[in-house]
Amino acid sequence: MILPKTTDDLLNRFRSDVADPLEGVDDQDPDSENLWKTWEILQYMTEAADAVARKTNSIYKTFQLAVTANDNEVALPATILDIRLARLLTQNVVLDDLAQNRMRDGGCWDYGTFLQNGTFTAKGRPRNYVRDRERRMLVLVPIPTLDDTLELQCTVTISTDLLCGMPLPFRELPDVTLMLHYMKYLAYAKQDADTLDMSRSNEFLQLFTSGSMDREVDLRQQRRTPSPIRMEW
Repeated sequence: MILPKTTDDLLNRFRSDVADPLEGVDDQDPDSENLWKTWEILQYMTEAADAVARKTNSIYKTFQLAVTANDNEVALPATILDIRLARLLTQNVVLDDLAQNRMRDGGCWDYGTFLQNGTFTAKGRPRNYVRDRERRMLVLVPIPTLDDTLELQCTVTISTDLLCGMPLPFRELPDVTLMLHYMKYLAYAKQDADTLDMSRSNEFLQLFTSGSMDREVDLRQQRRTPSPIRMEW
């Protein structure tokens, strides 16, 4: 398959695969005779891009967010899926992840001492971040006493709907193939007598599910340095 590079390319490829070439009564209504309208295919494409991003962790992005003294909450962009690295730039501190259920027992190291009772109120240089306390918020522990910039290196999903004439969010053939599988899964599940085919829909869902698992493993192996092998004596 030639790699589609734009949403228009992928629209054409989808229509070719499902035998639904663009056909309309005139230029003002170019898809009037089609099983799937162009706006529907673009909706499937948007959902497919989001699904691929979430299942494969294939899109990376780095954010720089403002940290304000005496405020331990930092608003997160909605597109963030997984935080791979968090650090304070000015103070040059890498922050460790801390789960909400551990905050009760203390969660930051302060000169070698693990704080036991003051996690929610302690102030100082942040050592940890908590993501599962507030929706779309990162909670810094302890509460920062200085302004800073929080740099987050993350995996993300798409940030906007896909429309005609846009570049695709993926540049590699395996990811675009997964998008096509997901689009066909949605298309054949359309509740219409001429399009509904749950057998085909389930087939493409299975292809997407197994393919995305393999793709995630491949990407993880490409991007992460293998752990050293320790010799046993």
